[in-house]
Amino acid sequence: MIFSKRGTSDTEMIISFGMFVTFVLFMFVYINPLKPAPSSSLATALEVALNDNATISLEKIGFAVNKTLLDKSGADCFQISNKFPAGKFFILDQNGTASDFQKAGANIIVKKTSKFYYAFIGSIDGAKSASIGCTSANTKILTETKDYSWSVPVNYTIYYNRSLNELKKAYDSDYNSLKNNLNLPSTSGFSIVVSDADMNEIIKMTKTAPNVNVIAREFPIEILSDENGIKIMKGYLRLLVW
Repeated sequence: MIFSKRGTSDTEMIISFGMFVTFVLFMFVYINPLKPAPSSSLATALEVALNDNATISLEKIGFAVNKTLLDKSGADCFQISNKFPAGKFFILDQNGTASDFQKAGANIIVKKTSKFYYAFIGSIDGAKSASIGCTSANTKILTETKDYSWSVPVNYTIYYNRSLNELKKAYDSDYNSLKNNLNLPSTSGFSIVVSDADMNEIIKMTKTAPNVNVIAREFPIEILSDENGIKIMKGYLRLLVW
């Protein structure tokens, strides 16, 4: 009977020791408490890298037209001077909707949709090649300062859907090289999630993060998309680093 109790105690001790060793291994392999916690500078470095690699720089010029004059004239379109004859650009109305327009020599003919418009000058050309239905009969020629006015140009930086998608391809195909290209430490890890205004995830670059030592940041952004017509959409960018 004494030997039986001693054997049972030894078995329980072995089982307990095995469970302890398993826990220790789990802690070091998956939780890794010896790995130093990431600093906020790592999250800032990723944010800066994204700004350098996933955005596009444009010049933004607003202009206002005399909509009352246009409505009274029954015009569907209006003509103004082309301030950027050698550059590529696109036009959005005050609701952020792409405005149909045509380059006409030293002028621009725009489909009337609102009172305020924004021209974005850069590497994207939004001009229609086909007719947009503006004829001389339904187009009102506007005089600058009298019938319309330009605002002061400003520099405008926005996230670009094509650049974000290129980052995702690099993330999925060669994660370590991407970290190097973004000037992030080889021992670090990161995930990026882009969501639309309703928090629906539209671009995901994710890895399994550890259970501890993770820094997360989320902030609103604007995204320029030119895949199915030009538009600027509001969304959110979530970053995780470890």
